[in-house]
Amino acid sequence: MKYWKQITVFTLFSFFAQGQTITYKVIKDTPDDIANYWINVGVVELGYASDNAGFGLLGSSLGGVVHYKNKFGGELFYKHNFFSLDTTKTSRQFEIGGFYHFASKSKTKSQKVILAEKKNGNSEVSIKVPATIQRSFGLRAGLTMLSGGLATTPEAHGTAAEEHLLVKTIGIYAGVLMTSSLNARCHTQEYGIKSAGFVRRNYLDVMINPVNQVTDLSGNAYTGTIKKGVIGFRLGVQFLKAEPKKLAGSAFYHKLEIGSRPIDGYYGTYTMGFNFKRRVKSMSSFTVIREKE
Repeated sequence: MKYWKQITVFTLFSFFAQGQTITYKVIKDTPDDIANYWINVGVVELGYASDNAGFGLLGSSLGGVVHYKNKFGGELFYKHNFFSLDTTKTSRQFEIGGFYHFASKSKTKSQKVILAEKKNGNSEVSIKVPATIQRSFGLRAGLTMLSGGLATTPEAHGTAAEEHLLVKTIGIYAGVLMTSSLNARCHTQEYGIKSAGFVRRNYLDVMINPVNQVTDLSGNAYTGTIKKGVIGFRLGVQFLKAEPKKLAGSAFYHKLEIGSRPIDGYYGTYTMGFNFKRRVKSMSSFTVIREKE
């Protein structure tokens, strides 16, 4: 009777150290009973590259992630940067790939559940409840394509002078993926049903990005010398919601990525937007376990 075991906690929330005893029931603790496909709309896409002022500074993005039985799935990403420090050319990025989770493990940890938000000067009211976090470990790989402006410098690219060019690259990425999920819900007499949950995807990739085409602004092949290179890497984290907005209380989406790749040098991007998600029963790894009377 795990979910119906009552636990009493003491919550301190007033300036004068006046306490309130809050009794709650954990009515859900199922990290695998979550959404299994997400559509991510990045409203604000910020980026910077150390060796390329033509790297997209501001833009928007659209992406998607699909899970099947928490074993394997696919991901899609498209980004369009419409502003950069060098306004020669807007930049675009397209990626398509897949992943496979080969192992999972679960651990119970104390998780903060917000009962009442800060409002009109009142303090936030929250409690800590035991909840299960499931971590799945896997591999991922895919195809990546980039196009955009290149503002060269003699120091970064070995050119004789600063130049404005256009670059198109096609490459592949491969790496490791860790997906963490939590989906807990509790009931209190004072505040009703409240939930806490997330899906967090951490990844580390090696990228092989051979430069396919470098041209001048007129589209003619560039005959000069550029330090191109081939190998790059990236480290990123993507925050998704475990359930629809009406249950999760929010539809915000965040993604942070840093790394290094040919032409651009060291780079970083941050995405903020909205997350639309659904749970398809036939694709879910969750199964109902009926407790014995």
